[in-house]
Amino acid sequence: MADPKMLRVRLGISEIDTYNMLFYSHYLRYNERAANTCLSPESSSAVLCRVSLAKYMSSVRWNDTVDIRTTAVVEPSAEGQSVQGECTLLHEWFVAEQYEKPAYLSLCTYVVCGPAGFTGARTPDAREARRIQALQREAGVLFTPQVRVRVRVRLGANPNPSPSPNPNPNPSPNPNPNRCSSSRRRAGVAAARPCRCTRT
Repeated sequence: MADPKMLRVRLGISEIDTYNMLFYSHYLRYNERAANTCLSPESSSAVLCRVSLAKYMSSVRWNDTVDIRTTAVVEPSAEGQSVQGECTLLHEWFVAEQYEKPAYLSLCTYVVCGPAGFTGARTPDAREARRIQALQREAGVLFTPQVRVRVRVRLGANPNPSPSPNPNPNPSPNPNPNRCSSSRRRAGVAAARPCRCTRT
């Protein structure tokens, strides 16, 4: 049986792409709609400002009945307190009342206009809190830039090696003196020896 706090939606044909799947932007639209259904009477609206993590486990298609479960998330900032006016929610999508495994889940942060926030969202128990913390760590790993520096200088090697000397510093422009090079003919330079290719 569905949780009465869940938002149940039925997908229409206008929300489906050419592959008969829900277009990705509608996921965020329904998440924001589910968040606004969990607002307290003192709050006026909630606007989506950031998505920390989104996981697509299975496809959501046309005419599917989807139940969206919304759970409150405690996400402290760097100072140890949540940002003023921002709240994070975990949205889980269940298709055709299959509540064992969600088809889609996301961690979304909203800007709330009002003092109370999401009083209608579910409060996670200890097990769900650990799962949400694991999702937050996964989001931190995915969206943290990893800087990798490769050191190519070997131990004992000169980091600025000098160019190797030319074994033949004065190469001959014409290795065969019996033949006139085309460059010398174009420059009008006479060969040191009479050229065999030209009749005198």
